[in-house]
Amino acid sequence: MHERQAVVFGVLIAALALVGVGAAGIITGAISSPISKPISTRSVTDDAMTTATPCLAKGTKPVQYAKVTVNVYNGGEVRGLAGDVASKLAKKGFQVNNPSNTSQAVTTTVIVGANVNNPEVKLVLSMFKKAKARADGRSDRSVDVLVGSKYGGFNDKAKNWIAVSTSTVCLPSTAPTASASEKS
Repeated sequence: MHERQAVVFGVLIAALALVGVGAAGIITGAISSPISKPISTRSVTDDAMTTATPCLAKGTKPVQYAKVTVNVYNGGEVRGLAGDVASKLAKKGFQVNNPSNTSQAVTTTVIVGANVNNPEVKLVLSMFKKAKARADGRSDRSVDVLVGSKYGGFNDKAKNWIAVSTSTVCLPSTAPTASASEKS
């Protein structure tokens, strides 16, 4: 009885191994497929990243917390400050990536984005007391918050949207690009 079980299981394991090797060969192209329909694979690109970004008319409220991706970096000596700020921004509804440190020495809070006049930069800037804005020309419209040793504080009463003063505005992308040149 035990010998027959060993033979049956041995044959099953060998058959599974043969099927696995055959499938791997077909997927890698080493063996041609016996089926005429090609094996398709889903593209790795995110559909949201390839879709055109919508532009809205003047007077709308296009930039809200949930539409802005924020990176928070600690450039001062206060341990855990980036984490605290990131937590507050996340509670407000911002899309916040993991907080980190930066080797840039920062004293006051600096908000960095593609352009200081972009609505997403202005919206994040409104969240902080005594903060300054800086442009770095990034293409993804994410916003970096660099907090330092003289952190001015968080503005809990800031609006959850910002009006646009141009004739049209395009919503920010969801792909972040860090401005902190040397993250540690």
